[in-house]
Amino acid sequence: MSLPLTPSTLGAQADAALLRLAALVDSAEDAIIGQDLNGLVTSWNHGAENIFGYAANEAVGTAMRQLLPADRLDEEKQVMEKVRHGEGVKDLVTQRLHKDGRCLTVSVTTSPIKDAAGQFVGSSLMARDITARQDVEESLRLLSSAVEHAKEAIMVTEADLDFPGPRIVFVNPAFSQMTGYSAAESLGQTPRLLQGPRTDKAVLRRLRQNLEHGEMFAGETVNYRKDGSEYDLEWQIAPIRNPAGKITHFVAVQRDVTQRNCATRELETTVRQLFNANAAKDRILAVTTHDLRSPLSAVWGLAGFLRDGTLGPVNAEQVENLDLMIGSLEAMLALVNDLLDVATLDDKSMRIDRRPLDLAPLLAQAGAAYTLIAAQKKQRLRLEVAATPLKMEGDEIRLKRVLENLILNAIKFSPLNSLISVGARAEGEFITVWVDDEGPGVPEAEQAKLFTDYGRTSNRPTGGESSTGLGLAICRRIIHAHGGSITMRNRAAGGAHFEFTLPRTGLPQRAESQVA
Repeated sequence: MSLPLTPSTLGAQADAALLRLAALVDSAEDAIIGQDLNGLVTSWNHGAENIFGYAANEAVGTAMRQLLPADRLDEEKQVMEKVRHGEGVKDLVTQRLHKDGRCLTVSVTTSPIKDAAGQFVGSSLMARDITARQDVEESLRLLSSAVEHAKEAIMVTEADLDFPGPRIVFVNPAFSQMTGYSAAESLGQTPRLLQGPRTDKAVLRRLRQNLEHGEMFAGETVNYRKDGSEYDLEWQIAPIRNPAGKITHFVAVQRDVTQRNCATRELETTVRQLFNANAAKDRILAVTTHDLRSPLSAVWGLAGFLRDGTLGPVNAEQVENLDLMIGSLEAMLALVNDLLDVATLDDKSMRIDRRPLDLAPLLAQAGAAYTLIAAQKKQRLRLEVAATPLKMEGDEIRLKRVLENLILNAIKFSPLNSLISVGARAEGEFITVWVDDEGPGVPEAEQAKLFTDYGRTSNRPTGGESSTGLGLAICRRIIHAHGGSITMRNRAAGGAHFEFTLPRTGLPQRAESQVA
């Protein structure tokens, strides 16, 4: 049964419709605001409260100019002017201020409101907060621009790994430049488009295994351009997941590393050649200088004896010629010593040719070689070697270098008419060798320099000899390479005491060089 339409029933229905409309407006997430022709707020829903932060009792009856940034005042005047002329403004993207001062990006639609007589009495404003959307759109725009302008090739595929493989859904311009395939030629194809005879199947199997487990992949292989030419590919692939965590796509970042790999191979070849050449140079230099040093020392010593008349009288002309000879020999010896020092210093790996040897004969040879040199400064060289053999395993040439350095160092810094003692003793599984002199010793404050590269002290050679400051540093390296230790201390009676200890066999824990 229907009710008859009367003024009272029509009024009730209209009231109910208005209530429903008011409820819809008040519950809307968008801000819905009513204004009169003077711009005063007449209604303010919950959406407006949530977006702008003002309660209805703070907004109704005011012009709410506090919502307008300073640079939007003229814009609002223009909108209200259009409303007064019966025009609306739709989806105006603009800025408004939140109560806490934040600037919001909003989309605003303003429409005129007419009364029953058709007269314009105000406006309705609907505002939607699109700040988050704008931020996302800006991020997407930046990402899209970065991908488009990236130097690396970027490819996105579907996630289906079964044959024929994941279809390509996106490539950037760098991909087309690298492969020769345009976007139109690539989309819908699979990455197999780029593979060929020399594409590493083992790498592809590892690639598939990683992707099946949802893991990232990185690798290198050979791929093929559209024209059939090969290039070395370095690429990384990562899965793209949807909000539920399901993998929907894969993104690959690819790089042509052909030139880099060629340069690397050429560099490796050059380094090997240089290393071999340098090793050969070091061997030749070490052997040559070592073989020259002993005979030069002997000739220099004999020339000194001739010059002093020890071996018989010499006339003035002979003395002059012998002085020239001695000067040249000294220059040659200094050069040989410097070459030996530098060659040993450059040998960072310190290769040790460990063989059975007896240190006693080495000590005797070194003593004999430098007795004549010591005699030029009226110094005596005394050997104190135990009668028992001093057998061990070591590098004979390098250990002889240590002995020569320590003895020559003692000769350099000892005064005239002084005694230099060289000795050795066996102590169980170790052998200790020492060199004592009667020089000034080493100032305590400078002892830390002794075993460092170019570590000169304030002491000066007593005969004006040259010094590179490398001799003791080289001794340290050689002794450490044998698993031994080298130390120095000042003697109570005056002078310096240097000693080194070596294991007869094996390589115990190496001790650091010390001063005491």
